[in-house]
Amino acid sequence: MIKDIKLGFGLIRFAPKYKTNIAFCIIFPVIGLIYEIMNIFGNPGFTLGGYFVALAPIYLVQILYSIGLSGMVQSSSAKRKLMTSSVSMVYSSVMILGFLLIAGIKAFAGYYHNWENVRTVSTGLLLSSLIMVFSTFYVQVVYRWIVAGYLILIPMVMLLVFGGVGSQDRVTGLIKIAQMIPFTGNYVLTFLISLVIVIANAFLFYGLSVAFYRKPLASRLFKRMLERA
Repeated sequence: MIKDIKLGFGLIRFAPKYKTNIAFCIIFPVIGLIYEIMNIFGNPGFTLGGYFVALAPIYLVQILYSIGLSGMVQSSSAKRKLMTSSVSMVYSSVMILGFLLIAGIKAFAGYYHNWENVRTVSTGLLLSSLIMVFSTFYVQVVYRWIVAGYLILIPMVMLLVFGGVGSQDRVTGLIKIAQMIPFTGNYVLTFLISLVIVIANAFLFYGLSVAFYRKPLASRLFKRMLERA
């Protein structure tokens, strides 16, 4: 497992335009975490931060997939490992780390408000974990079936838009509906359930990587990147 992570991160520097993608991998999570911190004093149930954090591993997958299109990798015996276990471990480790950071911020938001908003905080965390699941389906599909991948964005965007809007005293959208779930009254229990979802999401990503391994990547998505390398 550790070797797969080292292999994935070690190969990033050989990717075309990797510095640009690495910059996005840093910028988007920072934006997401800033949103989460700002929402401590506003609506901690809002899910926009989770969306931005989920973009980081997506860009890492794009980097590794662009390496997978190179002739050297295509003819290498390590191709399958790179395109399945290595990319999965890189994606999942960054995604889980992002989730834990969001969970920590939301926990502080609950503490800051004396847990009067525990259902809002809990459902915000739960919806963030679901956004990460949609991200897995998106990244696994869009680089092979472009149109189908973009269609997956529809429920993902809907989850983001209707996830929760309003002030601290006025919660609407899916947050309001999700607050009816019994376990959202307990942040620790919601955290554990959300963590299980995120970990299961890691296995889902690997499973889809193996299932779609023989399906060629949509090279036209990477064409411009490769031409400018």
